[in-house]
Amino acid sequence: MRKYFFRLKTIFLLVFVLTNVSSAGLVWSTEKFVTGFSDLPLMPGMQELPDANISFDTASGRIVEAFAKTEQNIEKILFFYNNVLPQFGWRVENDTTFVRDSEKLTLDFRKDKVSVIVQFSLEPQ
Repeated sequence: MRKYFFRLKTIFLLVFVLTNVSSAGLVWSTEKFVTGFSDLPLMPGMQELPDANISFDTASGRIVEAFAKTEQNIEKILFFYNNVLPQFGWRVENDTTFVRDSEKLTLDFRKDKVSVIVQFSLEPQ
């Protein structure tokens, strides 16, 4: 009987540890945000190009441009942002444009031989 409880405790402990480790991995993978945006996650595998970013406020709202580079294809990038951005309150206007309150976020893509550069543009609507 004692072995049974020991095995049960061990199994419970393993399940608990594995559940918490996998949850922590999800949090860590989504905690990076694009510079200049407080709520625009950087897709896993993307690298920001911070020297190209600009950000300033105007009387009609903020304007932010940021760039990131990835080896993912455009379809995967669009799939990621079309699924993630609504969780942050963005409404999908079309594949590359999202709106929230009085702001519009646009994704533009430039391809080279190996990678895709994504331009994130935020402007007043």
